[in-house]
Formats: sequence, C-alpha cells, structure tokens
Amino acid sequence: MPNPPRFELGSGLPGMRNLGGLGKRILQLAVLLLAIILLVSSTTSIPTGNMGVLTLFGKVTGEVLPEGIPSNEGLILALDTSLLFHLNRDMAAQV
Repeated sequence: MPNPPRFELGSGLPGMRNLGGLGKRILQLAVLLLAIILLVSSTTSIPTGNMGVLTLFGKVTGEVLPEGIPSNEGLILALDTSLLFHLNRDMAAQV
C-alpha cells in the first residue's frame, strides 16, 4: 500500500528544504522589531531649556513636560516644611 502524500511548508517545489523553522524565526524577529519600535516611539527627550507639550492623537492635552526624560514612576512624594526666622526691626521697612 503506497504512503499518502505529506504536505509541509516549502514542499511545493522540488529541491526546497522545509521552511517551517525559518518562518517561525522570521515571525519572532518581526515581533521583536515591532516591540522595539513601540518602545522607542513611546519615549521622548526634551532638550535643556525647553518645555514639552503632551499631545494625544494630534490634540494638545494641556499637560506640560519638563526638560529631560519625563518618567512616571508611580511614586508620590510629599514634603512638609516649616521656616523659622527673625526679622531685623531696622530692616523691616525694606522688606
């Protein structure tokens, strides 16, 4: 009894090797390249002395970004301070 024909990726042309492993590798590289492009396009650097204006789909959101590389680390810091001073009575009119 003859063997039934086997269908494999790349077996349509005589003399071609199986491209299944190569296709998987190309897909992995494409996904990696897409992830790198998304990561790079989602970050920005604002030069010293400039301010950035955040936009979303081409519309200004009203949020201003400081110089440097803005980051949202999720940290909330609060600092309560007090200042004690004495005013020199002779200089009070100048203050």
